[in-house]
This record gives sequence, structure tokens and C-alpha cells, in this order.
Amino acid sequence: MLDRLEQIEKHYQELDRQIALPEVNIDPEKLQALAQEKADLEDLVTKYRAYRETAKELEDTKAMLDGAQEEDMSAMVKQEIEKLEARLENRPHPQRPQRPEGHHHGNQGGDGRR
Repeated sequence: MLDRLEQIEKHYQELDRQIALPEVNIDPEKLQALAQEKADLEDLVTKYRAYRETAKELEDTKAMLDGAQEEDMSAMVKQEIEKLEARLENRPHPQRPQRPEGHHHGNQGGDGRR
């Protein structure tokens, strides 16, 4: 699942790059299509980035526990780990948004009609 989310994030970044191109800015239909696709992915990408950031914080904090010599420091780090684990568990997992039937973007196969 995380690999797929990474691909979606890269696609989101590519949409940003395409939207910034001068040739896209002079084509209102293309610009609107790209902007709509980007908007459709924005919530998912934002949630994925927040999830990834929290997971990284947890990883870093666990590494601190390995290096904690003092008991007070170790207890503090353990509390932080518990807090971060709870944040990860309570954070809604990013899920690909469902599009209404008949509303498709891009090349999704078929006969090319929308």
C-alpha cells in the first residue's frame, strides 16, 4: 500500500510540474483537467505525507531509545514512542479517493470516451 501511495505522490508532483509549464497555461482545457486531477489527489497526498512524517518521527525516537543511557531519558523517550504510536494508530490511513461512476481522468482504457 505504501508503495502505491508513493507512486501517487510522485504523480501529484508531476501534475504540479505540468501545471507550471507555459504550454499548459495557454491551454485552458488541459490546465483545468490537470488542476482537477491534482485536486482529486490533494487530500490523499496530504494524509500520506503526514502519516510518513509521523512514522519517521517514531523511527527516530526509537533510535534515541537505543542510545539512551540515563533512566530518566529512557522513560521520556518511551513516552514519546507511545504518543507517536498512538498518533499513527489513530490517524486515518490514506486511501485512494473513489471517483463517482462515469467520472474518469486520463487514459483508463476503453474506447477513449468519457
